[in-house]
Amino acid sequence: MQAYHRAQLPPTGAAHALSVRLTPLQDSATVEGTVVSHLITARASILQLFEVREFEQPGQPSRAVLHHVLTRRVHGNVTSLARIRTLASKVDGADRVLVTFTDAKMSLLEWTPSAHDFLPVSLHTFEKLPQVAEGRAKAATDPASRLSVLLLPSNTGGDGTLAILPFFQEEIDLESLGVDADAWGPDGVASIPYAPSHLLPLASLTAGNAGFTGPSRSSTLSNALTNVGGPPPVRNVIDMTFLPGFNEPTLAILYAPEPTWTGRLENVNHNCLVSLVTLASGSANSETTAVVIATSPTLPYSSLAVHPCPPDLGGTLIITANGILHLEQGGKVVAIAANGWFSKDYSGAGASRRDDITVREELEGARVVFIANNKAIVFCKSGSTLELTLQTSGRSVSSMKLQKVGKGIAASCVERIRGSKGRFGENGYVFVGSEVGDSALLRWEIGAGGVNGAAPVAAPAPQDDGMDLDDDEDIYGTSDLVKSAPAAIVPAASLNKRSLTLTPCDMLDSTGAIRSMVVGLVDDDTPAELVASTGGGPTAGLTVFHRSIAPRKRRKLDVGDAASTSGLWSIALNGASATSSVLVKSDAKSTTMISQAGTSEVADVTLGAASLLGGKVFVRVTPTELHLLDSDLTPRQTQPLTSATGAVRATFSDPYIAVFAPKGKVEVFVVDASSGQLVAQPLPLADSRSLSFFVDSSNVVPLVRPAPPKDPRATVAQSGDLDEEDLYTSAPRRALASETVGSLSLVIPPTIEAGALPTAQANSAAWQWLPIVDANGRLEIFLLPSMQPVFSSSAIALFPEVIEDGGEAVIPPEVDEDDVIVDRIVCANIGQTRLRPHLIIHLTNGATAVYEAFPSISAASSGTRQASLGVRFVKVATRRLPLPRRAKRGAGDDEPPPPRREFIPFADLEGYTGVFVTGEDALWLLATDHGPARIFDHAEKGVYGFSRDAEEPQFAIQTKAGAFTATLPTDVCFDRELPFTRVPKDRRYAAITFDFDSGLYVAGALHDTVFMNFDEEGQPVFVNDSPELVEPRNYRSNVELIMPGTWEAIHGYEFRPNEFISTLKTVSLATRSTVSGRKDFIAVGTTVYRAEDLAARGGIYLFEVIKINPSPSTPHIEHQLKLLFFEDTKSVVGNLCDINGHLIMSMGQKLYARAFEQDEVLLAVGFLDVGVHVTSLQSMKNFLLIGDALQSVTLVAFQEDPYKLVLLGRDYRPARVASANFLINDGKVSFIVGDVSGVLRLFEYDPTNIASHAGQRLLCRTEYNAGAEAESTLLFAKRTGTEVEVKQNGILYGGIDGSLYSLVPVRDIVFKRLQLLQTQMTRHVLHFAGLNPRGHRIVKNDSVSRAITKGILDGELLADFEWLPLDRQTELAASVGTDPDTVLANLRNLASLW
Repeated sequence: MQAYHRAQLPPTGAAHALSVRLTPLQDSATVEGTVVSHLITARASILQLFEVREFEQPGQPSRAVLHHVLTRRVHGNVTSLARIRTLASKVDGADRVLVTFTDAKMSLLEWTPSAHDFLPVSLHTFEKLPQVAEGRAKAATDPASRLSVLLLPSNTGGDGTLAILPFFQEEIDLESLGVDADAWGPDGVASIPYAPSHLLPLASLTAGNAGFTGPSRSSTLSNALTNVGGPPPVRNVIDMTFLPGFNEPTLAILYAPEPTWTGRLENVNHNCLVSLVTLASGSANSETTAVVIATSPTLPYSSLAVHPCPPDLGGTLIITANGILHLEQGGKVVAIAANGWFSKDYSGAGASRRDDITVREELEGARVVFIANNKAIVFCKSGSTLELTLQTSGRSVSSMKLQKVGKGIAASCVERIRGSKGRFGENGYVFVGSEVGDSALLRWEIGAGGVNGAAPVAAPAPQDDGMDLDDDEDIYGTSDLVKSAPAAIVPAASLNKRSLTLTPCDMLDSTGAIRSMVVGLVDDDTPAELVASTGGGPTAGLTVFHRSIAPRKRRKLDVGDAASTSGLWSIALNGASATSSVLVKSDAKSTTMISQAGTSEVADVTLGAASLLGGKVFVRVTPTELHLLDSDLTPRQTQPLTSATGAVRATFSDPYIAVFAPKGKVEVFVVDASSGQLVAQPLPLADSRSLSFFVDSSNVVPLVRPAPPKDPRATVAQSGDLDEEDLYTSAPRRALASETVGSLSLVIPPTIEAGALPTAQANSAAWQWLPIVDANGRLEIFLLPSMQPVFSSSAIALFPEVIEDGGEAVIPPEVDEDDVIVDRIVCANIGQTRLRPHLIIHLTNGATAVYEAFPSISAASSGTRQASLGVRFVKVATRRLPLPRRAKRGAGDDEPPPPRREFIPFADLEGYTGVFVTGEDALWLLATDHGPARIFDHAEKGVYGFSRDAEEPQFAIQTKAGAFTATLPTDVCFDRELPFTRVPKDRRYAAITFDFDSGLYVAGALHDTVFMNFDEEGQPVFVNDSPELVEPRNYRSNVELIMPGTWEAIHGYEFRPNEFISTLKTVSLATRSTVSGRKDFIAVGTTVYRAEDLAARGGIYLFEVIKINPSPSTPHIEHQLKLLFFEDTKSVVGNLCDINGHLIMSMGQKLYARAFEQDEVLLAVGFLDVGVHVTSLQSMKNFLLIGDALQSVTLVAFQEDPYKLVLLGRDYRPARVASANFLINDGKVSFIVGDVSGVLRLFEYDPTNIASHAGQRLLCRTEYNAGAEAESTLLFAKRTGTEVEVKQNGILYGGIDGSLYSLVPVRDIVFKRLQLLQTQMTRHVLHFAGLNPRGHRIVKNDSVSRAITKGILDGELLADFEWLPLDRQTELAASVGTDPDTVLANLRNLASLW
């Protein structure tokens, strides 16, 4: 069997973040603030780019927000990001980005504005080296961009190897390298960013090794650290980082030469060291010389990370599990405790006394960022935020102090960002990325005074006796930062009497890990949705994923009996005395206008209607003429159509009207403001096929005059060697070397005198565009009313990645002419608080592409025009829309005609501006501030008309079911590919299921509580009487009965202390209380933790959701949980399921089959010895699929006469199974097994195959790296047609990285076609970062000669086919003997959701 893998929702959250400068700040300067930096975030296989835009607020501190620029899926998992300044950075002033991946790869990327993407400069791979093992490679980059190192995962124990990649920072003699300088083009040495990479074994690094020679070249640090007798070899590396302020790159390595564990702490507890290694490079073609210049005293075994300090402070911070150490330049160690356990870990000099402990926090997973030379912020795993202050005496650190600032969510990464006027040590921004919840952009400020003379941030007055904020206050404020101003958080007193203020500025929504999911009903108006247990910390709770957008607050619209099959318009009118509105509806025979004055009907069809001249006149378009009416609907003028007679649609933009007829005929009219009459407007192109109108009301896209000729040498302005000063200086922000390229002096401001259109705001104007596409597919944009050309690009019907001014592409002859005919273009604003112009291109074959306009002064053409638009149109969405079906022959009058496809812009619907697409499959085009424009399905089929209500913040819509008004949902987030609604519950849920009889959800909550061990008499074994010690913690669970909609827990059951849920499912068991003989119950398996020296116990519970008589005070509560059975077990109940009315449960190394006798007791009817611990248990008919934590997967059959569990076959290779499921395709069955590394394996049971040993061995047909471990899976039916019988099923996986991906079976003929295409795309398509998609999916397996990956198609790679230009699609499809339409149809059929 073959399958198709596709990510429905990519990973969420941010595991890595990097602040860089990619373009000149003035090049993209608009009215939307100032771009102070670019922020790159990465999580697993997703990389995103944001602009950090700062807005000045009069009388208040500045505030920054994140604007989305780019989202790319990577064929690999990102492990680190680093900023690199190469020789080319001296020319253009832009940073380069070095990205490392899990499989020992490094890729150097360069931002290319013309492609609006990161293009690979080089790819360095070390995965095939013999000493490299599977695992995560550690990376570090010198702050001065002199070199980067990658610690390769080793297969030789603790001995590691450094892969070193040097970067050139000064011009070199190319001839000495044997390189032809002329062959590198005009850029010369600037195009050679790096020297050859090489390897350095760490085990050979010792101070006494004669192989390392040369004096220390440090200008800041001395060589006075304790180094008696020579340090042991560097092995078992824990962390490493480069230190700033050295003349040569110097690497601080934290390592443990002798491993230890809890049982050896009495003998070995200070086993960590920090060594400083200078990596000096000689000539350009020589390898790096490594010298150990110093080694620290022994450090505690709990050391976790090393962090560099600013050069003015010197030294390094060592983060331990329970405290922080500062390693001085002279070998002095100063320590500060985070809790009372630190004194037990470390007894060295500088250890804190009990009286010094002011916080009780654990620092495992903590992240540190310096905001001043003597001040840093520590973000803890618990969500607490700490302020670390270092007091100095001269150049030496004398003491440190920790105090709590507030509480938020766990940070996975932190990145400091400089403001436009902020200085190091005064104010700025810090991005806090999280993998378990939302990520935040915070503004920090030191000192009570305001910024630039502004008033200080409102906060309580400081007190000398402690902080005046509660420790649990949320520093992230509300999640909706746009609608409500965030509150500042200020500690009352700090060591140096300068308070630290943290203010949230912006938030990136994230769902976090998906632990459990189920499909169930949410309300009466929407279909079944996917409800999942997600997140952690304050954002933990439930998340509802929506397949489509269902309108809310629906109200029936009284517009008569006839359906508005031709359209529906709600229009605002501005009369002489008052404002009013009119509702226009049209069917196939007549038009009805409903207003406050009454209802009127005319016997013709309306194609479009709008108010013009500020609502003073009303225009209605019919297939043969235009009707101009006054605001009181009094007829004023009738204008017959000439060339566009038989019109089919119309579009409006005050004061213009465009009418379109078949075969590309267009007529344009304008309402003369002085006479109030319709006047024909000649078009600048005679062969115009389609056009649109657009008013850039936000002035996003600048109009640019041609730049004067420049000396190319003038752009090389300043050196790019000041990276460390950029990071830690208190001077104002340094300008880019290339900021003179896009000068603001070239921008022509929109004024009424210059021909711009007046806007509703006083003393403001905006440019009005007229985009036109001719018969050859060429796009021309003119300014209205002057018809001045400002943009031109050819062959836009090919859907290129970027449409740029001056593009001269040609449609290849192999592309069918019928496939590149432009049906219409639409230019409209799409966005939330930040509106962005978008260009929508729709072809006659249904292909549709959405382009976002990115302003760029340097993108303006420097031709002979007087002015040009400084813009690039970048493709952000594409989809092949189904063609409208034709009306059936002989259809009666009662059968409505098929809906037309119309693109209708709307504004301000619950804060969103976008485009609605009518038709049989209606669509929404929406965008948020943190994501690109996306295409979402509408929940209802067959939409005839749509219009924004003229009076209320709602929309009117006509469907086959009738006309009604509704609103967009306000609680749905549209940042991601799937809309989702978050239900914060402040607690995590281990599992969730849906009870079909009651329509309620049953979930098992996990409460983080203090662990307390009890003896047989119920008394605590140990009571902590030391308040500074952090107490051990454990989960305690309860079952909740949750009502959808309000999502409140209406009933529950609380378990014993230290007992938490390990599995919870709905099971169908045999019973005599129903006619069918089966009944659904809620089965719960638990774990009772009893300390590390006692075996864990468990319990099995059976609940039933019963109906009750509601109380008068709570009439909506009609159900509750009833406990039917409980049994205390001697081992953990790890998993359970039902089979043929029996309950199958795993308990330790046993598998039991039980029958629920008389609905009172579970009787054991069979058992089977299984592996170490059952992690997955699935049933189909009388077959069981068992996944084990160590011993892979087992197939078992259940026999009832007599009762018996029969072992059929198993996989004998060790594997840590996370999930195991059945995959069915038309009578064939396979077993899909996922392990904790994210690898999917496809097994088959074939007793006839000799390799299976008569079926005892399950045959592994395919191994495929999915990239993420999935804790939760869900089976869903997949119908291949309209038949009722289901012949296929799919599997939906919920990943721990927040992703959702599916696996569906594929027919043989489709699989062969797509596999050939996949091979061609792997070879002939440029992939992001130069990575190989096939290499990402390969699983290392020493038992086979070749990787077995051909049984599962890579849907992520194949999905890129739809994003390719049409000429590339045709070329690739022809190479495998097919056409693009067939490939897209196959992909559309496979990309189904649950």
